[in-house]
Amino acid sequence: MEINVQVDPEQINKMVAEAVLQSAIGEQIQDAIDKVTEEYSRSWDNPIRHVVKKLVDEAIAEAVSASFGPSVKKKVAESLSDDLVSDLIDKAWKALTSRY
Repeated sequence: MEINVQVDPEQINKMVAEAVLQSAIGEQIQDAIDKVTEEYSRSWDNPIRHVVKKLVDEAIAEAVSASFGPSVKKKVAESLSDDLVSDLIDKAWKALTSRY
């Protein structure tokens, strides 16, 4: 029996990053990040707020997609009828053309 395992560079980078973050070096890195974040968060125009928000949003989207994606897709597929799709297209078209 032959087993094929494929690992791409992105997976390797993720595993290395997780290993570093779980090590003592990772704790020092996290402490430094926390310190800089705290300093920046005191300012009115926090330059990293948008980056952090984007990363959090992406993490939430990934977690929701992984956890609920298959059941959401199944429910949506079950709910889509020809009449519903036609109605959605008509409403979208009317909304689009009413702007111009």
